[in-house]
Amino acid sequence: MNVRGRRRWLGSSSLLIVAVAAVVLMAAVTASAGAASAPAVPTGVKVAVAKGGKAVVTWKASAGAHGYVVFLAKPGSSVVKKLATVNGGQTVRFISGTLAPGKTYAFRVKAYKRGGGKMLLSAFSGAVSLKVPARIVVGKVADRVVLHGQTATFSVSAKGTSPAYQWYKNGARVDGATGSSYTTPATSHSENDGDRYFCKVSNIINSATTNSARLTVRPPGYSGIVADHTVARLANLNSISAARINRAKAKLKIAYWHTSHGSQIVTGMDGLAAWKGGCYQYSSTPGFLTDTWSTDLGDDNWSSLTDSYLKYHPSINVVIWSWCGQVSWKDQSAIAGYLSKMSALEAKYPKVTFVYMTGHLDGTGSKGNLHLRNQQIRAYCEQHNKVLFDFADIESYDPDGTCYLDRGGDDECNYLVSGAKVNWAQKWQAAHTKGVEWYQCDCAHSQPLNGNMKAYAAWYLWVQIAERGGG
Repeated sequence: MNVRGRRRWLGSSSLLIVAVAAVVLMAAVTASAGAASAPAVPTGVKVAVAKGGKAVVTWKASAGAHGYVVFLAKPGSSVVKKLATVNGGQTVRFISGTLAPGKTYAFRVKAYKRGGGKMLLSAFSGAVSLKVPARIVVGKVADRVVLHGQTATFSVSAKGTSPAYQWYKNGARVDGATGSSYTTPATSHSENDGDRYFCKVSNIINSATTNSARLTVRPPGYSGIVADHTVARLANLNSISAARINRAKAKLKIAYWHTSHGSQIVTGMDGLAAWKGGCYQYSSTPGFLTDTWSTDLGDDNWSSLTDSYLKYHPSINVVIWSWCGQVSWKDQSAIAGYLSKMSALEAKYPKVTFVYMTGHLDGTGSKGNLHLRNQQIRAYCEQHNKVLFDFADIESYDPDGTCYLDRGGDDECNYLVSGAKVNWAQKWQAAHTKGVEWYQCDCAHSQPLNGNMKAYAAWYLWVQIAERGGG
């Protein structure tokens, strides 16, 4: 090869080398671009609870990120579970599904970038924790009975995180009534008797509404006594001191006529004495309570029997007669006759307190004849300041204040659920501790709990009679 040819070959080779070098350089640049680094770890991660118990996780955008992956982390552990992929580098928010109330959850976030057909992930962010608030669960609001001019206080117990309260009167919001209890202004018999109150309790998880509690306002000048479901509670019994009960036992000499249903008061008191002892023990015939299980208000001669008895037993200062099932079929005039005879006995024996009584439930509800006749008795007692043991009202309610009168409630404590009988007393007893929240006792035709409540109401009645001058 001559010199000119060698130079031509060298020139061509140099061009080839340059071209090859350029290709290699371009490949290196391309490879470098394809081997992009993972995005930065997300910062500023926060979590908050949203309505309904959902978690809202937020963070600051990572430069160059194409999206993020949100993980659920086990608190105090490195164990994680992928929840969701959030596409879009500027999308920095994730809302979870509903979480279990009362539990604690932790969340971590990774940023991702796509390159070379792969997803490049950052390291985990730090974990952020959230304790989901507990759900609101409300208790019962008790009915209240006050005298004309008095205030009434309604209260509710609520479980759950950060409860907010709002009271309602007859379905309308009460402005400013945002506490766990609400005290009414001074009441009026004509304007407020029969008002209904309930409370709506809520937090970010849920809301719960209580039962509707009734306000009873006695008329002006009322001086009667009513033992009904509002006093037939263990808590009410426990609020009466032993000294007050002992004074009532020392002052009163009670004569009580009844048959099987009426025996619930006595067997309830006997069971209470066996359970708690102490001041609840009493002397029977003759003594504090002369118990005559032989006849009841179904006997047409009950009034003359009472008259004869009192003539020969001048120490008796309280008289009480019970019905059996007769009120269910008595008409208005028959009940008026009962009321008239009681009034005549009161006039003849002014130093004796006569206790009126309603008839036991029969399952016919507020539209049945039994309820209408019981209402006749109640209205008379309220109008004339009488003393009433409201037998039917006591067994219309469970200790939590749930009313069964218009749910087919009867004397056995049954009520109807889709046409089938369910016993509310048995259910309540099963859900509460025997020997702590209720006690065993005989209770004819019914359940021990019914006898318990009759006993609580009876001791309230005896104390009230003694302290208001009866006997």
